[in-house]
Amino acid sequence: MNWLINAVREKREAATTRPAMERTTSMKIISVDPGQRGGIALLDGNRAEAWPMPGTVAQIVALIRSVSEPGDTLAVERAQPMPKQGVTSVFTYGQHFGGFEAIAACLGLRYVTVRPAEWKKVMGLNSDKTSSIVEAERLFPGVNLIPVGCRKPHDGIAEALLVGEYSRRLVLGSAKNFMERKEV
Repeated sequence: MNWLINAVREKREAATTRPAMERTTSMKIISVDPGQRGGIALLDGNRAEAWPMPGTVAQIVALIRSVSEPGDTLAVERAQPMPKQGVTSVFTYGQHFGGFEAIAACLGLRYVTVRPAEWKKVMGLNSDKTSSIVEAERLFPGVNLIPVGCRKPHDGIAEALLVGEYSRRLVLGSAKNFMERKEV
């Protein structure tokens, strides 16, 4: 996490209200909303792509390997057990979440976890998945949030994009400024 703090200090820029893809950065962030209904997103300068969570570990590794190179950042929403969730499902979710740290280490990626409450507060969102979809559509109008074979937007894809955007703003030093401006 120290590299992230140092990057924030080194790359202070003013926040902006323009759509995310109208801004450019030289960093590549692969972001993840873990879980079976999660998603994986790529933010690379003016380019954004997103996918629903692949079904197997091998497919997840192949996807992340295909869009990353050593030194890129892998930002993963931090897993946490939910009330009334069964022990087996919590274990499975935690195992899935921990796999991303291993993937990052194997591929030479920087690894950072992001608490849901933290990124949602900065992005002006609550726990409602619909608000995440609306915000992702606003920030990334060129990204299709409806996977093949589905009829409605995928909240896992939307939240993966937003985790990535939050991480990019944090590194560029605009997350705090953005939060302060939204609260005014």
